[in-house]
Amino acid sequence: MLFNSAIFVLLFIAVYSVYWFLPIRGKHYLIIVASLLFYSWYSVPFLILFLALIIVNYLVSLALLKKKSALLLSLTVGLDLAVLGFFKYFYLLAHTIGWALGIPYMEHLRANWEADYDIVIILPIAISFYTFQIIAYVVDTYRGVISEPLAPRRFFVFILFFPQFVAGPILRSEDFIPQIDSPTIDQDRMRRGILLLIQGTIKKVLIADNLGKFT
Repeated sequence: MLFNSAIFVLLFIAVYSVYWFLPIRGKHYLIIVASLLFYSWYSVPFLILFLALIIVNYLVSLALLKKKSALLLSLTVGLDLAVLGFFKYFYLLAHTIGWALGIPYMEHLRANWEADYDIVIILPIAISFYTFQIIAYVVDTYRGVISEPLAPRRFFVFILFFPQFVAGPILRSEDFIPQIDSPTIDQDRMRRGILLLIQGTIKKVLIADNLGKFT
């Protein structure tokens, strides 16, 4: 999913057209619904996985606010990285383990997984981005950088915010949350932002995409 794709442009225009007419709570729910629609357009099963990770990490963050636990933190981060590693490196790991340990079945698993199980392992959209953003939040909670729990809807907005899915960046909660709690329109920044979007789109569509055909 790219920022110059029709679904992203249409969704962004629709959300932006309504956003400024809503109260803060309504703004939050609008972003959540739009983000869920955006992600489900790509894959409903991966959306379910995404939501499961969000809920687990949110509950862990609440537990860490009550009592610091290095074990709980390690298990949670390990779970997040295991999910990322499975989708991103499954075939590579199966091949490497099979080669290093001399286990023929692992090589067979890598080469014949799709035929044996009729399942293709593909990379969920933005999984690296949202995994590390979630981990950063949980770690900040453990370290005491975050001292008060976020309401569930604010946490969901922070993690789900769909414009970030396309190209990031990874944000810290202390930088992002104040912006969604007290959004304002700055005409000068808006003009500069629109100009940057136009410039970036031109470079992406006319230059980068065409050069990519030769790589």
